[in-house]
Amino acid sequence: MDAVGYTLIGTLGGILITQIANYFLEDKKAQNLIKLKELDVKHQNNSELQRERRDIYANYLAELDGFAGRNNADIMKIIPLFYKALIVANESTRNEINNTFTILKKKERDTDEYLKAKRDLLKAMRDEI
Repeated sequence: MDAVGYTLIGTLGGILITQIANYFLEDKKAQNLIKLKELDVKHQNNSELQRERRDIYANYLAELDGFAGRNNADIMKIIPLFYKALIVANESTRNEINNTFTILKKKERDTDEYLKAKRDLLKAMRDEI
């Protein structure tokens, strides 16, 4: 083989190696972009969940205080907010919501017991958001 043949084979081999390397680099870039998009979507979902939790918790606590301040009030008014709060809460906050609600729905409730339960509930809600 003469010099031209070796030059042609070397040039074509270099082009082939460059194209294979570009293929793997582009594949890696695409995988990183997909991971970045997944992280972005996850962050956005977490932000929306926290915003939703804040709204639901604020409404629930306001209605809870209103119910606690009214004698013989209709408990059915806070049930929808109670369920909404249970749905968005994590396990520890859910337990505190149930505990506070159980104390509140008693006919003869102890104010100190209710305030302690509410304080624990507020702490759990703050830790969650």
